[in-house]
Amino acid sequence: MTVKSKDISRQNFTCKRFQVSGMVKDRKNKPFPEVTVYLKQGGSTVGSSTTDAKGKYAFGFYNTGIYIVVPFKEGSRFDPPRIEATITQRSRGNVNFREIQQ
Repeated sequence: MTVKSKDISRQNFTCKRFQVSGMVKDRKNKPFPEVTVYLKQGGSTVGSSTTDAKGKYAFGFYNTGIYIVVPFKEGSRFDPPRIEATITQRSRGNVNFREIQQ
């Protein structure tokens, strides 16, 4: 598409925004705040989020594809250790993790 300067004011572009979200719980099944959750794609980290006081996190982005979600907290292990989230036409929720014994 070619946009000429006189036409710029009449252009309206939209992009669909996707989200991957979930919750992290501790060994006692309670919300686990301050866990860093990484969003990876193609071997690269494309985002990170920190769980809030309710153990919740979310990523917002515009590209479809296959993402890997990985929680991290020094001294903790999680089940599952990572989740693959394929985003095609809609967001993905309930990407949840639970801390397990070392």
